[in-house]
Amino acid sequence: MKLSGLYIVFHGFAPHSGITQKIYSQLKAFHENDVDMHLCQINVNDDGLDVIEIDHKEIYRFGTGIRSKIEKRINFSPISEHIPHQKYDFVYIRYYSNANPFFISFVKALRAKGIKVLIEIPTYPYDNEFDEARRIDKIKHWFDKRYRNQLFRNIDYVVTYSDDPYIFGCPAIQISNGIDFDRIPLRTRTEHQQNHFHFIMVGELHYWHGVDRAINGLAEYNKSKPENVVFLHIVGQPSTPAGFMLRELVRENKLENTVLFHGPMYGTDLDTLFNEMDLAIGSLGRHRSNISQLKSLKNREYAARGIPFVYSENDPDFDEMSYTLHAPKDDNPLNIGECINFVEACKLTPLDIRNSVYPQLSWTSQIQKILATIYT
Repeated sequence: MKLSGLYIVFHGFAPHSGITQKIYSQLKAFHENDVDMHLCQINVNDDGLDVIEIDHKEIYRFGTGIRSKIEKRINFSPISEHIPHQKYDFVYIRYYSNANPFFISFVKALRAKGIKVLIEIPTYPYDNEFDEARRIDKIKHWFDKRYRNQLFRNIDYVVTYSDDPYIFGCPAIQISNGIDFDRIPLRTRTEHQQNHFHFIMVGELHYWHGVDRAINGLAEYNKSKPENVVFLHIVGQPSTPAGFMLRELVRENKLENTVLFHGPMYGTDLDTLFNEMDLAIGSLGRHRSNISQLKSLKNREYAARGIPFVYSENDPDFDEMSYTLHAPKDDNPLNIGECINFVEACKLTPLDIRNSVYPQLSWTSQIQKILATIYT
């Protein structure tokens, strides 16, 4: 008998967001595993009102202003009222650090109806990620720390990209971030001027991404008056002090001609930019958020495109691959000279790199692991 599930997300989507693309890829993978999967999300409608949508159809309006912001965190009854009209075997929730008594009551009610509850924690541990957070988010985090152990005692499984067997006392299903190979095209290498190298970093430019290490590394490299010219392409929209200070760091080091800020990019524009790149740069500062091992989405998408890349955390899917370079877990500038030598020594084709992770790191395979755990 075909399974039915509800995927709950507590935020809206954006076309340039890697998180948005990831969720759509997960939904697609659930369907490919013969699950009738539906999407529930809190969104902003065309009138600027906060709403709850099921499969992009509005079922409830919160409104606007402070009252709406509070209600979004405590009123789960519109979703609960929807569920009796639909037969769901399980609910899959993307965690938003939103543990509180109202959310705990919500998941208890789901389980009382015989519905399995899974919560995906995108990054674990995550406490240090709130160091740069806004005051309202710090308050949210305080509530989360107060109630999360109680919350996770009332769910069936936590889905994690870490190697932890239990999180907050709940049994964990360990998977990797996956790849939708249909969505990510293979890089088609574009030739550029000899002795020019193009590096790319894609992300939300938080302090744990360590973009400053790459910028400082380029500044150090240029002091030696090298024969090679290295261009650093930064793709993403800053939202925290660490992100906003990057332009000033570039100005201080007089790198305006070789560090290029592209802003958010997606689709064919991003695909075309990747064709010009020699090396991709993953996170270089995860030690800043107290994370030593991570199966990041960024690394997997780089591999799917077929581009060599450098990162600093431990990633068991890539640590032994010949097309990856491991940077130290510290705040020292990235060694740009070492990166150039690595690029020149890597003889694998884009297809070779992509095939090294296909199909085992597809979202279809990762979702299959989840379903095999909860229904065996």
